[in-house]
Amino acid sequence: MLKRLKAIRETVSKAMEASMSGSGPTPEQLDQLPPEQRAAYEAALAEVEANQRQLDEFYQAQADALPLQGPAGAALNPPDPRATSQAIQQALAEGGLGAYLKASWTGTAPPKPPAAPPRAADPAAQARLEWEAREAARAPYLAPDRAPVQISRIPAQVHSQFQQVTTHLASTGLSARPDLVFGLYQVPDHIGHDLGRSKSRYIEWDIVHAATGPLTPAGPPSSTFLPADFTWVARASGEPSVLDEDLGITLLSLAGMGPDQSLGVTRVVRSIVEDQEDSAGRTLISVMGTAVFGRAGVSDGVRDRLASAAPMALPLGAPAGVVTEVLNWGAVAAAVHPNSQGPAPIPSPFSYLPGTAQELLIAYIQIVGINPIDCYGASVTEDETRNLRTTRQSYGFSVSSNTSASTPCVDGKNRMRMFGGSLVVVSYRDRPAYQEGRERWAAYQRDVLQAHLERGTGARRPVIPMAWGSLPRSMRKVINAAEWTLDAIDTLSGDWTSSTNKANPHRYCWPPTDIT
Repeated sequence: MLKRLKAIRETVSKAMEASMSGSGPTPEQLDQLPPEQRAAYEAALAEVEANQRQLDEFYQAQADALPLQGPAGAALNPPDPRATSQAIQQALAEGGLGAYLKASWTGTAPPKPPAAPPRAADPAAQARLEWEAREAARAPYLAPDRAPVQISRIPAQVHSQFQQVTTHLASTGLSARPDLVFGLYQVPDHIGHDLGRSKSRYIEWDIVHAATGPLTPAGPPSSTFLPADFTWVARASGEPSVLDEDLGITLLSLAGMGPDQSLGVTRVVRSIVEDQEDSAGRTLISVMGTAVFGRAGVSDGVRDRLASAAPMALPLGAPAGVVTEVLNWGAVAAAVHPNSQGPAPIPSPFSYLPGTAQELLIAYIQIVGINPIDCYGASVTEDETRNLRTTRQSYGFSVSSNTSASTPCVDGKNRMRMFGGSLVVVSYRDRPAYQEGRERWAAYQRDVLQAHLERGTGARRPVIPMAWGSLPRSMRKVINAAEWTLDAIDTLSGDWTSSTNKANPHRYCWPPTDIT
């Protein structure tokens, strides 16, 4: 019996090797196999083919989830492991162990972008030429009846930023013309060297509008803030989480206001240095909540009415009749601005991609053809907490510091700046004409950007189950107290990185409603 099993195994192995090599057994050879050997061969072959199909589907799903295609994708995306494995095996067969090791190192090394073309004598002129080429490529896709898009940047301080924004809107007359305002947002950059947690530190805001000339000054608009750590919306584990913009638009609706009365729904970010004495510490940026600006009526009183109904049962997607487009600027930045602690390289390594997040924002608005009267908000912003510092390789070591290039700020002073922003978000009231505009945008992404920037944004990701959620509330309190004690010990010992007291994994809808 053992001899018979060994003969079957050898026969099947030879048949499988022949099949994998592309030749396979001939029909005559198959006909000569005993029935049990042929059945074993066919079963093994079917299993190999099924496994290969599953593997191909898995790798194809991974490839389909990547935002960048084209030259930037080829340079930055991880290589296809199937091709890498084949190249490594071929190197082993043809060149032995040395070739195998070399191919393994080459195939698994991090991808590197191509070297930029020679630097122009005048970098400003080079940047202008690249921008003009991108403008020409965008021109066929622009909406025929598009509004002009202007971005005005203003200085502010953390403790008084809302007041400074509303003062600017009043002095420019935009407060009385929400029909000219697409939105506004806090610039998600880390500005200055010694930032700490000072409430008076310098920040900037961008106002996105369609005003092409001066307006008559008007009264200040109203505003309110929705903190991210409050449970505003009811969500169960596995359901889509809530976008900041969804909650802001819900507040406007409660105030009886549509986009024609909105001056901007936007995320408010915060950046901090974990340890200013340690150059290896992290510079973290995160979203603290949502700010809503509008005509008189957007107030803390409306926010309190909204809170009294919390947690609310909101739709699982965008509010009815609203489109919120979330674009992955972080993927583009990895290609055209990989070092967040310095300016973007000129010439651009991939000059067909937008050079800044603001350029991408304007392109989306003008290709879709959004009218500011329909726009709830337009912003460059952040999502999950992340480190703005860029880790680079120097002489085989990973290097990271808390310094960055000094750049001019809008108030005329030079300050160190770490460039942030991972998302471009536009929320607007839908119309049939915008459906045609989104088709133009899809064509522009496919033909010019060679990208799918709606991928990889994490927008409305499923709510994760709560740790210890199946335990009684009293037991969870005991565990949380123990974790708090560990956090305090870590803090007192100077260990700021091992804290177990992490931020809520989802804004506005945590904890999930299905906990006991």
